[in-house]
Amino acid sequence: MSLEFLTADCINRKDLTLLADYLEKLPEGYDNFDMSSFIKDDCGPKETASKQNLCGTAGCAIGHAPFVKGIPAPFDGEYWSDYSDRIAFNKSGFISNEHETLWFFMFGGVWVNIDNTPHGAARRIRAVLKDHEKCHDFFEKNEMNNWDKLVYNEFLNKLGV
Repeated sequence: MSLEFLTADCINRKDLTLLADYLEKLPEGYDNFDMSSFIKDDCGPKETASKQNLCGTAGCAIGHAPFVKGIPAPFDGEYWSDYSDRIAFNKSGFISNEHETLWFFMFGGVWVNIDNTPHGAARRIRAVLKDHEKCHDFFEKNEMNNWDKLVYNEFLNKLGV
C-alpha cells in the first residue's frame, strides 16, 4: 500500500526522535513505564495530558513526552489522544486510518503483552521513522494476538532498528 500522504512533513520526525532518544536512555528495568495507559497512578488512568509528575505514576511512551526537553508541553486540558497526534503527526484531532495504524504501531496498549519497555517503544518509533510504510503494512497484516516476541523482533531487526 502506498502511503504517499504520510510525507516527511506529516510525521513529526523532530519530536519522535527526541522521544526515542529519551526512552533509550531510561535504565533497564525502569518501573515507571506501562504501555497500557498514557499515564496512571493509584487513582487510575488520566484522560488529560499534564507535565505534572506525580509520585508513583507510570506512563507509556507518550506519557513521558511532556518531560522531554525540546518536545512541546501539552496545552491546558488537552486530551492525551490529541497531544500524541500532535507529537507524532504535527496535528491533533481527526487522523486518518493510516495515521491511526502507525500510532498504534508506536504507542498502542497492545504492546503491553509483547514488549512493555521504554527501549521497545523507542525501537518502534525508530522503525516508523526509518520506514513507515513497512511498519504500517506489518501492523495491518499481522494479528497482534498471535504475535510473539520472535516475530516482532525479527521484523525490527530486518529494519535495522
